[in-house]
Amino acid sequence: MGKRLQPTVRRTVWIDGSGGAAGDMLAAMWLDLGLSSTKLREALRSLPLEGWTMRARRVDRCGLSARRVTFGVPDGAPARHLKDVRRLLRQSSLDRAVKKRALAIFTRLFEAEARVHGSTAERVHLHEAGAVDAVLDIISSAFAIEALGIERVLVSPLTTGFGCIDCAHGSYPVPGPATVELLRGVPATGGAIEAERLTPTGAAILVALADDWGPMPPMTIARQGWGAGKRDFETAPNVVRGVLGTTTSGSGAPTVHVLRCTLDDMTPQAIAYTIERCLKAGALDATVQPITMKKGRSGHRVEVLCRAAQLDALVTTLLRETRTLGLRIHEEQRVELERQQRKVKTPW
Repeated sequence: MGKRLQPTVRRTVWIDGSGGAAGDMLAAMWLDLGLSSTKLREALRSLPLEGWTMRARRVDRCGLSARRVTFGVPDGAPARHLKDVRRLLRQSSLDRAVKKRALAIFTRLFEAEARVHGSTAERVHLHEAGAVDAVLDIISSAFAIEALGIERVLVSPLTTGFGCIDCAHGSYPVPGPATVELLRGVPATGGAIEAERLTPTGAAILVALADDWGPMPPMTIARQGWGAGKRDFETAPNVVRGVLGTTTSGSGAPTVHVLRCTLDDMTPQAIAYTIERCLKAGALDATVQPITMKKGRSGHRVEVLCRAAQLDALVTTLLRETRTLGLRIHEEQRVELERQQRKVKTPW
């Protein structure tokens, strides 16, 4: 008889981005959730950056008491390439896990900018996002995950805002082109307030950190924290909220969607291409089984596994790439074992 799997309790944060998000708002949220401002300053001071300051205070946003963080940076901060960010991280004394997480966030940001400008992540340079304050914003979130012992990050659908904003390249629409690139496969809405409510830096942080998307999961809540933006809107609080607690996975968690269709009029090469497209669209897994259909016809059953946030994108992919006339969709629960990767030295 095999060993029975025991439920796993994870320290989890659910981030409510319905009010938007920016890098400094997320930094403030972590402090409000219990991150030590002293430890955060020490971590940021390990970077080879000069002349910056950090101020944290409480502010009111539509009647809500929230934390506000302001990073003061010197004028004329240089544009940075991805190699410059790698150098900053390499020369710091941050933990390896923090460096790895921060680099993952920056890489997403550079890749999004590269797609917008028709360049590559290595060649594109960033102005606002490459400035000192963005570096501090991103590393604050990367450091907070490790310092608070967070094992799972869940994020709500995001609000981007709408309208136009002035930036280094001129007047751009909101959400900005880089923000839209970052939000591929992510649930989002424009909202009712004309303003940039989700910045590229905020989007990059959330997309890189998120393990899943959706409403607040069943969890045992420990505390909540509020991070305030610079502006104070009249009709809604300009804040991002974090809810910290524990979630239990095991026999009752987590939920996934299964999509199935049967095909008898497509070549194996076309089906293989469809599987590749599904995996690129965010599928957790995609498989093909040979089957016998009615009247003895040979066919294939395509099965795709995904989370709720990627469901619409995968439905579209299957209907576009195959000749099926319909899909069967249902929810299942699965047990997930903890995974880890290690590098080892061997005589081979």
